[in-house]
Amino acid sequence: MWILLLKIAGAAFAVFGVLCAVRLLLSLLRGESVSVAVRVADETARGQLDLLLHEARYVGWGRYPIVLLLDAALLARQPLTLEELALLSRYGAQPCVLQLEKTEQEE
Repeated sequence: MWILLLKIAGAAFAVFGVLCAVRLLLSLLRGESVSVAVRVADETARGQLDLLLHEARYVGWGRYPIVLLLDAALLARQPLTLEELALLSRYGAQPCVLQLEKTEQEE
């Protein structure tokens, strides 16, 4: 009797796992959980913003939202210009201001 109950419980957990995997796969294909991030941590990257956003749209097949990670210290020196805001609008990118730490390679 207990073996039958354990087999039924195991089958129920297996079905639940398959349903979760299918749901995850469908959400990834619809782009609900996936974004393309562009990191802008210095003036060089900021000067190439148009190219970076264009490549991000290409990498994301134009389906996934683009998130622009901006360094707070960089924005403190100079806020986003009207041209940069127009680029964000054109590519549908959402800005996100972070305190980015420099890696040893960037120093």
